[in-house]
Amino acid sequence: MNEYPTTNGEAGDMTGRQEEEIVDEFPMAVLDGIRCAAGGELTPEAMQRLTADEITLWGYAILREEVMDGGFV
Repeated sequence: MNEYPTTNGEAGDMTGRQEEEIVDEFPMAVLDGIRCAAGGELTPEAMQRLTADEITLWGYAILREEVMDGGFV
């Protein structure tokens, strides 16, 4: 188990599963913010409001979701 600082300054323990959940949640939180800023749909108008990095992240998320659902067809 890994130690991490808690809000009260004492060291705490985190299991591998908890670490994975945090690693999985962070990109989703960022992506949710990007989707919110774009109005929830990837349209040409929304793409004008986003940076290249934001568009790339959103595109990656779409591609990953498709591959995880059924792979390349």
